[in-house]
Amino acid sequence: FFAALALIAAAYFLINRTKLGKAMRATFQDRDTAALMGVNIQAIYMATFAIGSSLAAAAGALLGPVYVISPQMGNIASLKAFAVVILGGLGSIGGATIGGFILAFAEEMGAGYVSSGYRDAMGFLLIIAVLLFKPTGLFARSERVG
Repeated sequence: FFAALALIAAAYFLINRTKLGKAMRATFQDRDTAALMGVNIQAIYMATFAIGSSLAAAAGALLGPVYVISPQMGNIASLKAFAVVILGGLGSIGGATIGGFILAFAEEMGAGYVSSGYRDAMGFLLIIAVLLFKPTGLFARSERVG
């Protein structure tokens, strides 16, 4: 748990407090403008891929001892990661982090009060409810138009 929190904090610090993070965010916002400002887009793509791959490897190393390893083990984790991004809101890293905690809370409450067999279903019902009432996610960034 603490290793995962440390990785989240490190990723947050990297993205929000470093020159590389600023370049990553600029590239995400507008690739052409970032290139015009002198950002090496290819280097940013490679760094982003390397960081993402490293975080995925760390997640695998942390989850491997806890769960049974099988070829299908990533399916539900991928769906939950997608659900967390939707719940938190696209473009909001803090929202995705909070969305992960909300999803975990909903799943645990569902497992505790309904049945442990419905743990995943409770989380996905929460996602459906959020999409019905706030399609952009709970913490999506608002954009000005015009």
